[in-house]
Amino acid sequence: MYPLTVIIKKDQTVDISCPQCRGIQTVHISKFKDLHLDKTVHCDCDTVFKIRLEARGVFRRETMLKGGYTNLTAQHPQAPMLVTDISLQGLGFTDCSDQPPGIDDQLRVAFVLDDPRGTLIRTGARVVSTRGRDIGCEFINSEEYAKQL
Repeated sequence: MYPLTVIIKKDQTVDISCPQCRGIQTVHISKFKDLHLDKTVHCDCDTVFKIRLEARGVFRRETMLKGGYTNLTAQHPQAPMLVTDISLQGLGFTDCSDQPPGIDDQLRVAFVLDDPRGTLIRTGARVVSTRGRDIGCEFINSEEYAKQL
């Protein structure tokens, strides 16, 4: 299993979501040594997993775009979503389904940008973070839409 990518926020904390129980811990990065190395995390539910700390290098634009996604990993049919932020590397969305995706799930996302042309974005994404119904994804292949994003 890949290490889970957790994003270092502006206040120098990370939200760590257990892939088993989905419990969330907020931790200050000063508790970690050697920030460039993968870390082993022990959850209260006795699950042990690895995380990778990542600092944001790309601007994220806040949005409110309706869209949908298909969870290719869990083989669920298309589900509605509300895209809340987007960057060249990924997107954040609020899941509007009964079965939210989990960490490392592969998704096929589709939404229309609010640009003058109403550009349709349809691409693959991997879930890197979850916090309740708020899902963070990295694009698997965003080069084809780089100009539009």
